[in-house]
Order: sequence, then structure tokens, then C-alpha cells
Amino acid sequence: MTNLVEVVETNDSQVVEMFLSNKSRRSLNTARVYGVEIRRFLDFVGKPLRMVTLSDLQAFADSLEYLAPASQARALTTIRSLFKFAFRIGYTRFNVAEVLEVPKVNVTSEQRFLTRSELKALLATSKCKNPTAYLAVGFLVLTGLRIAELVGIKWGDFFKDLHDNTGLRVIGKGQKLRTIKVRSDLWNAICEYQTLKGLPIEIDNQDDRPLFANRNGKAMSDVYVRRLITECAKDAGIKKDVSPHWLRHSAATLALANGADLLQVQKDLGHSSLTTTQRYLHSANQLQKGSTDFINIGI
Repeated sequence: MTNLVEVVETNDSQVVEMFLSNKSRRSLNTARVYGVEIRRFLDFVGKPLRMVTLSDLQAFADSLEYLAPASQARALTTIRSLFKFAFRIGYTRFNVAEVLEVPKVNVTSEQRFLTRSELKALLATSKCKNPTAYLAVGFLVLTGLRIAELVGIKWGDFFKDLHDNTGLRVIGKGQKLRTIKVRSDLWNAICEYQTLKGLPIEIDNQDDRPLFANRNGKAMSDVYVRRLITECAKDAGIKKDVSPHWLRHSAATLALANGADLLQVQKDLGHSSLTTTQRYLHSANQLQKGSTDFINIGI
């Protein structure tokens, strides 16, 4: 790989910009989160990257002890990744963050799902709130899309196959393309949404209009859609800290609980590893049968 520092005089801000640009190719949301963590780190150390020592890094890690382990891990993983990048492009002489320890975090994301009754309540509440909230909730529940993928949908991303099934082309993490089936009930809701807005429903693969558009015709922000979903969950009386990712988890868990093929769920959700999908299978089946079922006495 070309040593970028030999080609152009580089400073910290340029390195950070290159690093975030590299991350944004996989996910804009990831790049945004990384940017926040890097600003926090640079404000703390108050010195150029080339002058940062392991003691500085440890002091920064100690300053994060008030955060939850997952938040600490995210911050430190970001900084380790930044220093690895800076070393790789030749900006620093060695990777000072290589030995920085990151707290171990138990993976609990697969436990963040809603029950059928909670999902029905959320859908009913969102339908009463407004059409955008209803379609956003329904879309996430029935497809398992990530929030960035949802707000990035354009009308031209829809298509029909030879059997008149509706599909959706999705650009996921790492700019990977995948296609998912759009159920007939969801497609009907989409068409109703378009009709309500006075927009055509004929599929045109050249049509780059956002499905979820704001007043200016631009794609709605994920922040706005997140807020809609959170408000609907509270109005529905759901006590859980519901987010769009909860609905993604719910989609995976329900699909597997009802007999969906593990590999198909992996493909539809865009998981790079089957291990990630298997976590939801465990959540779906963990209480179906346990040793307690074999205790032959009742109370």
C-alpha cells in the first residue's frame, strides 16, 4: 500500500477525515458514531496523535468508567481502530493503541425483541399516529431492515419478478447489495401511502424519489424516524426501550420461531456471519423446551 504521508503532508484532521470517510463506505451511521468518539478522545488528550502515549490512552480509558461497559468498549474500539489506521497509512511510526485493553461485553442484542402482542399494539398505535409512522414500523417489522437502509429506500429500488412478487434492492453495510421479498400486505400499505401523498405507484427503476420523503422531497433523517417509533412505543404502553433495531431483532426472532430457514434469515437481514443469525434462533427457542418440563410434579 502507498505510504500516504510520503505523498502529501498530512495532519491529524486529515487523518481523521480519511478514517471516517473509509468507515462511511460501510455505514454512514457508524462513521457518525466514530466521529463523536474521536472528538471526545481528542478533547481529553489535548495533543496530536503522534504524541499520544499509552499512559494517555489508559487515562482516557479510566475516564470512561462512569459509562456502561458497552459504551466504554465502543469508545475504546473506535480509538484503537483510528490508531491502527494511522499506523497503516504511515502517519504514526507505531501503533501505540495496539495493547489497549477493551472491556468484554456480553452480547444481549438478540434479547431485544417485542412479543407478538407488543408488536400488534405498536402497529395499532402507529396507524393512529400518522401514515409515516405506521409504514415505518410495518416495514421494519416485516423486513428486518436497518434504519439507515429504511430511510435510504428509493422508489426505483422496488421491482417485480416473473411471478409478480414484489422485491426490494437494499444496499447494506459495506455497500453490499441484497434483495428481499416485500409481502403483499406490506406492498399494499406502501401503495396506500403513495396514493395518500398523491404519488404514482407504478414501478420505475429509474425513479430516485425517496419512499420516506420530507417536505423538501429529500429522504427523511433516521433521527426523525427513530423519534417517531420511540413515541409510538411509549403511546402503546410498551415499557421496553424500543428503537428501530428492536424491530429488526423482532423480525429475525419471529421469523426463526415460525420455522424460517436460518440461511434465508441471514441473507434477508444482511448478516455477514451466520453466528449472528444463530443468536436469534437461540432467543426464539430457548423456552420451548427445558429441563423443567420433565419434572413430573405440579403445584
